[in-house]
Amino acid sequence: MQSCAVRVALPPRYNTRVVYTCEVSAEGPRFAVVKQTKNLTVAVALHQDPVIQGAPGSAQPGEQLQLNCSTAPAAPPASLLWYIDGQPEKVLDWLTMTESWLYHTEVSPPNEFGLRASWRTLRFRVPSANARSQVSLRCEATQPTRPPYSRASDATVVIDRSPHLSMFTASVWNNSAHAGKVDTALNETCRLVTGCLKPTPTDKLYLLAGIAPPAVRRQAAAAKERWKQLNDLRNPLYGHVPVQQRLKSRRSFVTTEPLTNETAQEFRLSRWRADTSHLRQFVQPAKELPAGGGEEWSVWKTLNRLRAGVARTKDNLRRWDMLPANASTLCRCGSLQTTSHLIECPNAPKCSQGDLMKANDLAIRVAKHWRKLA
Repeated sequence: MQSCAVRVALPPRYNTRVVYTCEVSAEGPRFAVVKQTKNLTVAVALHQDPVIQGAPGSAQPGEQLQLNCSTAPAAPPASLLWYIDGQPEKVLDWLTMTESWLYHTEVSPPNEFGLRASWRTLRFRVPSANARSQVSLRCEATQPTRPPYSRASDATVVIDRSPHLSMFTASVWNNSAHAGKVDTALNETCRLVTGCLKPTPTDKLYLLAGIAPPAVRRQAAAAKERWKQLNDLRNPLYGHVPVQQRLKSRRSFVTTEPLTNETAQEFRLSRWRADTSHLRQFVQPAKELPAGGGEEWSVWKTLNRLRAGVARTKDNLRRWDMLPANASTLCRCGSLQTTSHLIECPNAPKCSQGDLMKANDLAIRVAKHWRKLA
């Protein structure tokens, strides 16, 4: 039995398919020839996990999300599959040919090295919060090699248990003259959450409550609906051309600018920051309670009133006509008792405005001292 070996130089292009043939011939007089052919394809494995884009940190029950999963160029191109709570994505049978591309792996043209990138879109509706508190998403990229090579990425979407009231105002009412009626109820709700008094400025009120103002939320909802109207083939208003506005109180979302490269949550946060740029030294916009949210109610309430600069001081009570005419507006130390005086009174613990924003030990000590007054 005889054998032979050959050294092969790989081709410069990664995805080139090479065919190797070994031929054996016998001596005469028959000169029998036997040969066998094998195929070899050079593979370039994925060096990074697939990237998931468009996954918000939290979403409302019933909200429809659109996510995208993509991979770096590879050979052969990867096939992508979405998993929702461990179950493979279900493709609906009634989708038309123009819609089915949203539920299959798309592959880019080959680059200069013959490598191709892959991506796949996932569209799903967030389930009710009664069923679960979050949704686990997984995107798995598999290259059809021998053996198959796979990489995966995970994302989690938290389901809000109780949607904000502003989400019930349809985006078609954005900038409506009647939207202020809903804002009044939201303002009162934020006062209950923070313990702030009614004269507290609303821009500070929403920062302390960790909730974006209703106007910003409506703008985000309108921009999101506008994006759907322009890009979603299944949207009833897809391709609709806006008509001339007739009523000033009706400003349709089709006249607003759509979302660009950011999610609705990112849009809300950026717009909120722009609207509160004058409050650089105050609590910054965030979708959560600021520091001190874990304190007992009396301390939390006093802390927020000191932060906002609106407390039940003698000076404020006089201006609100809630102090008897013969009562003094002076503190026990002899100074005018204003909200700013409470944190620097010589007869009480002291702290700075920065301490109040951080809710550190100094601020907590001051809040505990004045909680019966503020």
